[in-house]
Amino acid sequence: AMIFTMKPAVLLAIFLSTWPMCGRAERPYFGAEPGALEKAKQAIAAGDPVLVGALKKLKQDAEKALLVAPTAVTEKKKLPPSGDAHDYMSLAPYFWPDPAQPKGLPYLRKDGEVNPESRELAANDTLRVRALAATVEALSLAYYFTGEEKYAAHAAQHLRVWFLAPATRMNPNLKFAQAVLGVNDGRGTGIIEARGLAVSADAAILLLGSKAWTKDDQVAVERWGDQYYAWLLRSKNGQ
Repeated sequence: AMIFTMKPAVLLAIFLSTWPMCGRAERPYFGAEPGALEKAKQAIAAGDPVLVGALKKLKQDAEKALLVAPTAVTEKKKLPPSGDAHDYMSLAPYFWPDPAQPKGLPYLRKDGEVNPESRELAANDTLRVRALAATVEALSLAYYFTGEEKYAAHAAQHLRVWFLAPATRMNPNLKFAQAVLGVNDGRGTGIIEARGLAVSADAAILLLGSKAWTKDDQVAVERWGDQYYAWLLRSKNGQ
């Protein structure tokens, strides 16, 4: 299944957050404090029983992630208002059809109640970006701690499909995120869904050194991030 619930390396993350700062990190990975990954790796090598157990859990998550096929925004069946499948699109989760209106428009807010329409893969990229984040994070951390190329190769494949490949890459904007039908085509609030993009793009740095992820690949993802940042600064929704 493409979508599955996964919290990679929960124990490891807890312990990473407790490691003291130890100088500048070799890699600017924002998912942990500077130096935390290096120190955790040293502790695992020394046989720390808790972190060895956390690494075992991480590898289990990574093995599951190896079974997840790469996904892309271009998979949705319904096109966004732009007519471009490369544009991210989703519906606001807490808005429902108005039963008093013939076509249910405009949608009405029901705070805390998720409309299943907002999770349908045919018209929403929400679950795809969540799967991307969970999968790439688990695989990248597993590669960092084990050096096993299979994890890096599969993470790189996910990153290329989502961010880089011309046929499938996401356009660097969220202008059609969390639309309210009958009211707008997308909202600034929808930018909260970018957290999945942040997690996956951040984890990419952990793949450097593998055969599967080159410096050129890393530069290309960072260039995508530059373009997305420019959209945030200049667009109505971003502002």
